[in-house]
Amino acid sequence: MLKILRQYLLMASLSFWASYTLQAQTTVNTQVKQINKVYQEIRSDVSHKKLGTSHFTFNLKRHNLHHSGYRHYSQKLYYSWQQEQACLRLALVRSERGRVDYQKEFLFNQKGELVYFQEKQNDEKKYPYREVKVYFAQGKLLVWNQNQQNNLHHQRIQSPVEKVQLIMQEAKALQADLHKQTKKP
Repeated sequence: MLKILRQYLLMASLSFWASYTLQAQTTVNTQVKQINKVYQEIRSDVSHKKLGTSHFTFNLKRHNLHHSGYRHYSQKLYYSWQQEQACLRLALVRSERGRVDYQKEFLFNQKGELVYFQEKQNDEKKYPYREVKVYFAQGKLLVWNQNQQNNLHHQRIQSPVEKVQLIMQEAKALQADLHKQTKKP
C-alpha cells in the first residue's frame, strides 16, 4: 500500500511539474510573440515616418574604407512624444572598425523599458555567435537566442550574464543621449 502511495505521489508531482513547466514556456512564448508584434509595428512606424528621429554619424562618407585604422559609427534613434517628453522606441547602432562590423537594434516599450535587443556581427575572434536575439521582461532576461559559429575555436570574452549587463548599460546610455538631444531649452 505504501509503495502504491509513493508511486502515486511521484506521478502527481511529476505531472504538476510538467504542467507548470509547460505553462511557464507558454507564457514566455506569448511574451516573445507580443514583443515581435510591437517590433513589427515600430518598424512600420519608422518606414511611414510616424516617429521622431535623431541621427548621428561619425565618418559619414566612410573615407579610408580599406585602411586598417578605418572607423565608422552611426546611431539612429526613433522616438515618440509622451507627456512632453521623448520616449525612445527603437535605436539602430552600427559600428565598423577595420573589417569588423557590429549592427545592433534596441527596442523599447511605451514605458521606456528595453524589451528586445538584436546584434549581428562578424567578430569571429571575440564572440561565439554571428547573431544574438535577446528578449526582456520588466528589466530582466526573458530569452537568449544565439546562432553558433561553425568550427571556430575561441576563448570566451564575456558570459551571457555579462553581455546582458552591457546591453542594459548601452540601452540606458542611448536613452540619455536622446534626452540630451530633445531637451527643450
